[in-house]
Amino acid sequence: MPRKRAPGAGRKPRGEFKGKTATLTTRITPETRVALEDAAKKSRLSLSQEVERRLVRSVAREHKRTTDVLGLAEAAAQVIEAVQETTAKRWRQDAFTGEAIRHGMDFLIRHFAAHGAPVIPPSVEKAAEEAAARGHIVDERDRSPAGIGEIAAAKVITLIEHFWGWNDNYPRRLVKSLELFRYRQMLLDLGSGAKRTQAALQEAQAALQEKERRR
Repeated sequence: MPRKRAPGAGRKPRGEFKGKTATLTTRITPETRVALEDAAKKSRLSLSQEVERRLVRSVAREHKRTTDVLGLAEAAAQVIEAVQETTAKRWRQDAFTGEAIRHGMDFLIRHFAAHGAPVIPPSVEKAAEEAAARGHIVDERDRSPAGIGEIAAAKVITLIEHFWGWNDNYPRRLVKSLELFRYRQMLLDLGSGAKRTQAALQEAQAALQEKERRR
């Protein structure tokens, strides 16, 4: 007589999702299955955990972000792919391609964004006043579109680069916040900009030293 498995006696899930009792039956192409299995191996997760992780990320992303933000992200991706196809280079490895994409992004946003003279929003004025009241030095750039955009980008960059130097297979359970874990994934996808900048500076310094040596 076949033995019945005791409650909780099955294989322990290799991942963050516990209590997986609901089922979802669907058909996918063999290519998608292979891609998911490859992703699971890289993440060191079971296939089930990898699929749920991707579903959760997708649902959360669409739930939190408005359709215009999602639309801009898709349009930006298409610009990047079109530029890379033209240059036959990847933007992370080629300066020309990176510069072309920067111009493409600016052109894309200027086309779809609101037109007219920029007016400082009340929330920006309030934040500047509160910062000044706390003793921070606040200048006009802190109220400008360039300043606001750079501050927002700097915060994202800081969160992404926080994981530079961590082992690529660092367990998810040791990163307590799922939101923070997303930034680690971004670093894996993008690579470290700080590392590339450091390498470029070292290369420039070495070239300068070689030039001085030859004098």
